[in-house]
Amino acid sequence: EGNNPYKNLTTLAAALNFLAHDNYIAPLHVLVIGAKTQVAALDKHITLHHTNVLRERDALAQAYNACSVFVQSSKVESFSLAIAEAQCCGTPVV
Repeated sequence: EGNNPYKNLTTLAAALNFLAHDNYIAPLHVLVIGAKTQVAALDKHITLHHTNVLRERDALAQAYNACSVFVQSSKVESFSLAIAEAQCCGTPVV
């Protein structure tokens, strides 16, 4: 689960490194919710934060509201409830 190739974390890491390179967007904080994952090497300006699955609506809404943007990097999602939840909180989705 934590290293599921369908989650496409390698591409996500490459995109984050591109944004952090030459301080385009730095510092950059990334929150991963759910299973502890191994993410490819990240730029020194990127801080990775993990939290367990957030089951309570208030905690999940707070996480979405704290984000500047929500990124869904999965290669395969039939319908991502997480995207709809982020949008309901007014968080831009990529």
